[in-house]
Amino acid sequence: MNVKMEVWNMRKYYGFIFVIFFLICFHRIPVSASDTDIENYPRIMAEEFCNEVSANSSLIFGVKIKESIEEWTVKISPGKMELTNGLPKEPTFCFVTDKETFLKIATKKMNPLTAMARARMNEPAPMDVIPLNGFVPDKEFIGKLLPLTYSFFITGAPEIIYFGEEFSRKVHGGKAVAFYYTPGLRSAWYKVKKGMMINKDFEKSPNPFPSYFIVIKGKGKAKIGEKEIELREEMGFLVPAGAPHQFWVEEGEMEFIVIMFGKGA
Repeated sequence: MNVKMEVWNMRKYYGFIFVIFFLICFHRIPVSASDTDIENYPRIMAEEFCNEVSANSSLIFGVKIKESIEEWTVKISPGKMELTNGLPKEPTFCFVTDKETFLKIATKKMNPLTAMARARMNEPAPMDVIPLNGFVPDKEFIGKLLPLTYSFFITGAPEIIYFGEEFSRKVHGGKAVAFYYTPGLRSAWYKVKKGMMINKDFEKSPNPFPSYFIVIKGKGKAKIGEKEIELREEMGFLVPAGAPHQFWVEEGEMEFIVIMFGKGA
């Protein structure tokens, strides 16, 4: 009798294990609404952003998801927004990205400015801005566009972004996360690993504005003008306007924050 009960208990045990194994291997975990309801995100973004528009101002622009039918016209005025399907008919601009990038931005897995970042204007990026219907941007357009991009796509108050390798893209030769851009100020986080080099093309590295670098983790090396220096955490230094500069790591990895400021930044 005891033997029979033991066999029966063993069968129940292995049967239970099989059911758990089956559920783990073959049961599909439902995708959350935040991953599937892509049309809801532009509405949330527009509703929040309309409260940030200054008095007596208005905006019209488009948002387009590549290789899909999702495209919208966003009309914003103080305290009021209108979101319609299809792109604007007026001369204006349009944010263009793919579905994966859009969802990363909407769920705070990537900063929109990080998605647009590039070392050179002719380089591709996950999100871009294109003119529509003969729109011709003026000299101040980029200065207005970048803070607008940040505030429109980042929901919630305060507007929080996250940084670290999982939120980054490779830009200028290192892993980068853009913090905030506005006329006269740019800021970003970088990680440089062994074998990486920031500004590999040394001759094309100078900026027409000064930059301040703060090493927050690890160690590495830098070349500023003709001088090579050792870098370590808890160290800050200024790269003057017009000075070529380059960073690399020979062992381990290094993280730093850069603040670019002044006219032209």
